[in-house]
Amino acid sequence: MMLHRNYRTPAVVAAMLSCLALAGPGQADTTTTSTTTTEVTTLGTQGLTTPTTVLSTTPNGVTTTTTTIAPVAIAGSTTGTVYFRTAQPEVLVLTIETRRKDLDKIIDAAHAKGNISAKEAAAMKSELRRIAKETGTNKITYERAVAYARDLDLIGTRVGTVVVTGVPVYTPIIAGSHFTVINGQIFVLDDLSVRRSDLEARIIKDYLEGRLSDERAAKLRGELDSIGATQAIYSATGELDPVSSRKFYKEMDQVASELEKYAGKDNN
Repeated sequence: MMLHRNYRTPAVVAAMLSCLALAGPGQADTTTTSTTTTEVTTLGTQGLTTPTTVLSTTPNGVTTTTTTIAPVAIAGSTTGTVYFRTAQPEVLVLTIETRRKDLDKIIDAAHAKGNISAKEAAAMKSELRRIAKETGTNKITYERAVAYARDLDLIGTRVGTVVVTGVPVYTPIIAGSHFTVINGQIFVLDDLSVRRSDLEARIIKDYLEGRLSDERAAKLRGELDSIGATQAIYSATGELDPVSSRKFYKEMDQVASELEKYAGKDNN
């Protein structure tokens, strides 16, 4: 993110006083110091057990915090199920950020080749910026990780066939009830997460196709975030039973009804 700080020099003070007739005329100067701070998460090698953080600053004021996290052990294909809520949040952020950056390049290439219009490219880029604002740290809720992954996947299905040098072909993060992270580990989503995933896909699809405004898309996402936050509390306290699950399903059904009222029934 960019942090701008303006420092006023004595010349600026003189100019201000001049305007008030308290000092003679002078030439005003303003010096601006810009600093750039970024957070980067990388996967470490086998043997790393705890995250390590390195802070570096370049002469031109660019500060980078690099956090190296332990690699995620990949479960064998014949062993038990690995559930999504056991995934490290840092790995989820790294997965989403990596795919977002890849898509940013793919969108540029798709526009340059005429595969998508300037308007379509701008709408997709706007969605990528929205996601980038929310994934600027190494922390993320499981509910939001599902939402952002589904948003990226929908964009990826529209431009993923475009080949860009140095960028892997886009493959969905979510497929059915499976969530695949950056190193190939597959986690299984619970039914409520799958339901939210489907609603997120519908929201971004209708937004990109012009059937849903920014305001209405934000409203619907806000409602899903509220449901997800309450669901997370129930999960953390061990109170997410079949009765509460049905309650959350009903609330998401209400969001789906609102979505149909705003954008009409899904054609696909």
